Amino acid sequence: MTEKLAKQTGLVKGASGIYAFQMRVPVDLLSHYPVQLIKKSLGTRDLQEAKRLCAQENAELLAHWQKLRTPEEPRKTSISDAEIQHLVEMAIHSRLAADESIRSDGLDDFMWAKMQEWTKEVDESGKSAISRGMLDDHASAVVEDWLISNGYDLPQDLPDRKRFSLAFMKAQARATKAIRERDEGNPVDTPPPPSTILPAPPKVPAGDSSLTLSGTIQHFLARQDKTKPMYRKYDVGTRLLLQMLGDKPIHELHQVDLERYCQDICRLPAQWAKVAADTDKHPRDLMLAEPSQQCIAPGTFENTYKAAVRAYLNSSQRSFRGQGFPEYLSVENEAYKGSRGESERKQRAFTASELKRLFEGEELQNARHNPQTEAHFWLPLVGLLTGARINEICQINPQTDVLQDEAGIWYFNISSEGDADARVTKSIKNKVSRRDVPLHAELLKQGFLSYFERVRGEGAQLLFPTFKPKNRRAAGRAEEWFRDLLKVTGLRDETPGKTLTGFHAFRHTIETRAKNLRVGSINDITGHAGPESAVVRGYQGTLELANKEELLNRITFELNLSPIA
Repeated sequence: MTEKLAKQTGLVKGASGIYAFQMRVPVDLLSHYPVQLIKKSLGTRDLQEAKRLCAQENAELLAHWQKLRTPEEPRKTSISDAEIQHLVEMAIHSRLAADESIRSDGLDDFMWAKMQEWTKEVDESGKSAISRGMLDDHASAVVEDWLISNGYDLPQDLPDRKRFSLAFMKAQARATKAIRERDEGNPVDTPPPPSTILPAPPKVPAGDSSLTLSGTIQHFLARQDKTKPMYRKYDVGTRLLLQMLGDKPIHELHQVDLERYCQDICRLPAQWAKVAADTDKHPRDLMLAEPSQQCIAPGTFENTYKAAVRAYLNSSQRSFRGQGFPEYLSVENEAYKGSRGESERKQRAFTASELKRLFEGEELQNARHNPQTEAHFWLPLVGLLTGARINEICQINPQTDVLQDEAGIWYFNISSEGDADARVTKSIKNKVSRRDVPLHAELLKQGFLSYFERVRGEGAQLLFPTFKPKNRRAAGRAEEWFRDLLKVTGLRDETPGKTLTGFHAFRHTIETRAKNLRVGSINDITGHAGPESAVVRGYQGTLELANKEELLNRITFELNLSPIA
């Protein structure tokens, strides 16, 4: 537990006696941060020193927030070799100077451990970037922050962005090497900051009439990572905005336009995109006259269309402040106005009898005994006994992602990293979804390792290679197959609020079973975010693999499955 010191803004005292600085991010600046609470150790148990450092941190943070809120010059959309060199040298100086400053105050065991942890994280990101030319989430965030703070706006797929990213990570690797030399007690001087003063970006007149809705949407989409699941939602949502409002100069875009847009799309049919494509009609011509008809769902409104416009507005307000992009535009207060219920498509858990029908039925049992179709048996069983999402399972590479630790525990490594099938772009829902999941004892009993070893021996890079990927997703065809299986077995249930329509029902099933068996929380196994904040989860860490295995094996199901000899 931390002790809040009321007389000093942002000062808290940890259980170890070491003071820290923490501040909650203002609502209007949340788009700039991955978490809502900023917390930084001050590395001291001395109250007076902590107050001094806290005041310094507070002043610097408030100044940074003021800068974020202050209209700025248009950002540069290209970068020269000289500018890359300048920023790289500045990055090395900044990191080594900060490291030297921390050391000069003295390092207790806590701060020493934290510094080792930070250095390892940066080092691992840098090695991955340099060896494979790909940045992980941590490295991408650092590069983006460094570019934005220095006045650059370089889209993800721009060659200039890639040149800078690689040069920046090489510089970080050199800085890491210097820091490790210091860790060994070897003197390493901090290099002076670069003396070159780069020219400021040219001014662009406010209210530039050439700035259009289509142009700013194109700019927004170009900056997004096309491999991330949210990209498709951003693409669909912003293009619908353009269709509904029409292309117009951005200074003619008003809050009332966004209010009308949010109201109108709530009247679109649930399958409006398919209907529009089949009939070549404009979305506005498809709006339902009767509210009782099947319109888009509340979740789709919030998580696709509203989320896409929110992200577009936040990005454009940062990128085009000096060009007249209205800063007051927002969709935060726009509520769903459709006729659908909030949870009518929510899936429920399988009942015991439904699980017996599914796994003991002739469909899966026949598939199990046929080498051409046995994946049809293993995929649902893995889903039931891990609670993993279907794409997380289908993208598992048997060559690299099914592992055994030193204690002999077999486990799945679920992440967006590592080698993937050439037809697949690996992805996970969020950082919490990156996890190791032990193989349940029932999987081992049923002979899953024999199946796995055979698939691996054939050189496959998908755990279930008979299911072909679709649109870069490993689970594309598997999802369709499982939905059809529910229909064939008579298990599909369309009851509003408690449907049984897809693979996601297995997540509810294992969570419900764990609760009824009083096993406790299995979020570390299923990769469910849970109620804890990202900050809390970061401090708590995750369960060790052996503990996960013990927890998982306590969850059993009443199925009569005979292992194959």
